[in-house]
Amino acid sequence: MRIATCVAAAASVTALLTLTACSNGSDSDNGSGAVPHYTVLKKTWSPAKLLVEDPTKASATAAVEDWLSTNAGDRRAWLVDVYRSKNDAHYVCRGEYYADAKTAEVLTEGKAEADSWPHTFVTCPGLDS
Repeated sequence: MRIATCVAAAASVTALLTLTACSNGSDSDNGSGAVPHYTVLKKTWSPAKLLVEDPTKASATAAVEDWLSTNAGDRRAWLVDVYRSKNDAHYVCRGEYYADAKTAEVLTEGKAEADSWPHTFVTCPGLDS
């Protein structure tokens, strides 16, 4: 009986940690505002997929940057897509992360420019203006 209780408690703690690890809920240091609650739909190699309820460009940017802050690691580039629903076929926003200017130049054929690196470019073609 004691083992079953310990296993159930461990499963509950694991589930709670999984649910609360989706976002830190704090204000973002990058100026994009408070980090919204988001769910990771896919974490494996690019593109990662995040679910953000009723996203705006600001909330999508905050979620993308929050996720990258703990997952980019030593990767030189990464795509992160934001979805309204897990059933959506197309993303509403996409973050393009580049660790340095050389990586961005090679991968975007010189189209990506920024004042500092690493840098994340976020576009939201799926949002109504």
